Amino acid sequence: MDEHAALLTIDAGNRATKAARWERVPDLPGRAPAPSGEACVGHDGSARRALSDFARGARSAFVSCVASSDVRLTVADALADVDVPLVEPPHGLDLASVRNVHTIGADRLFAARGAFALLGRACLVVDAGTAVTVDAVAHSDSHAAAFLGGAIAPGPDLLRAALGRGAAQLFEVEIGAFDLDAVPALGRESAEALRSGVVHGFRGAVRELVRRVASEAGLDGAPVVVAGGASPWLLADGGVFGGDVVVAAHVVHLGLLEAARGAGLA
Repeated sequence: MDEHAALLTIDAGNRATKAARWERVPDLPGRAPAPSGEACVGHDGSARRALSDFARGARSAFVSCVASSDVRLTVADALADVDVPLVEPPHGLDLASVRNVHTIGADRLFAARGAFALLGRACLVVDAGTAVTVDAVAHSDSHAAAFLGGAIAPGPDLLRAALGRGAAQLFEVEIGAFDLDAVPALGRESAEALRSGVVHGFRGAVRELVRRVASEAGLDGAPVVVAGGASPWLLADGGVFGGDVVVAAHVVHLGLLEAARGAGLA
């Protein structure tokens, strides 16, 4: 394998697998870098071929997977089809502050590693997708990154689905594009009221979780690193965070690269 070939990072999530191609491991801390190529693959019959095509010629691939065992197998088979080694690197975080470590999703850990590497200091990490996670990461006594824990709440799509299924007189609503002005808090009929609850309820929940997680972690005033497909709702209208905010769409991928570098794999 060409030692100058690109590296891949793969974030296999609940609804899709996102892959990124990197010509080199970026130098951090600093500005959030972008990969040289990206692919987003659904969990369907075309996933294996699409991932294989994207991965062809890469030197190695580093993976974070919180999806089902079938998705994990599809990713492994896709990389094997084009002879690209697939590695799940050790996250390299200090986990002394948390319990039941095996229950913590790999995406949360790699996002924390990526956010800490990006900023070089303690921060909160908000990843807003199917679920929204709010996590705290700080320096450990050994000056490594320490994952302190956090919170998990429903993202907008889960809120929509829960409201639609939860009562006989309610129903799922479409939220539409990320336009806060199009979602009044004062809904004047049921569909508007449901949209209000989803969008403004989501924003309010994240605001409160960030405040309380920061307070309990001793990180009041720490910057917030934001990622995830629902993040525009959190950033609209001046945002919900009230402090320093860094948007880093590829924070899980950056964490994979940093973890691989720390383990001597990249």
